[in-house]
Amino acid sequence: MKIVDPNNWPRKTSYNTFIDYSDPSFSITTRLDVTRLWNRCKDEGMSFFTDFLYIVMRQLNDIEEFRTRLLGDQIVMYDVVHPGFVVIKEDESITSARVEMVDDYPEFYSKIRDTIDYTKTHTSIANMNEGFGNDVVFISCLPWMDFTSITNPYDHSNKESCSIPRITWGKVMEDSEHKTMAFDVSAHHSLVDGYQVYKLVKKIQDSLDSLDLFI
Repeated sequence: MKIVDPNNWPRKTSYNTFIDYSDPSFSITTRLDVTRLWNRCKDEGMSFFTDFLYIVMRQLNDIEEFRTRLLGDQIVMYDVVHPGFVVIKEDESITSARVEMVDDYPEFYSKIRDTIDYTKTHTSIANMNEGFGNDVVFISCLPWMDFTSITNPYDHSNKESCSIPRITWGKVMEDSEHKTMAFDVSAHHSLVDGYQVYKLVKKIQDSLDSLDLFI
């Protein structure tokens, strides 16, 4: 982790512009073509959620702005950020889990599946995302429904929490040739601009098209 000096930072203007907004968050929803990944998961009996999460976290960690957070009175950039994701339990209530990010795909896959299985039946917490820290990305998936836009809850009295990006995706929809999915990125405008969201979406779509991270 390193401390960012806002006076010697390319984002100085954006930071100064938006840091004191009562609502500095913004959200962009787009569609991704997930045809190749969906077919791979079906053919090989793998979890689409886990494989897609792996792509998201690998590509997100390549973009500095998505690793930047507000911490107290400072701006910090983490070396790596980790997935903190929603888990639906057997009684249809929701809880959350955090897993340490690793680049090794088999290890990542195993850790996510083991954590989900355990969390569904064992975890009981007073508050969502409790003890996660700031070096996370909040992940949600709505595999039951498609959407064209979505909003995430923010506690704007907590600037640290508000600086954590939110990633949400929906149901995989199918036409005659392609499978597509809504994908939303919500972020703090002092730390992330629309251009970085574009970069993330492009990197994810490129990986979905090539499946290069699984080779």
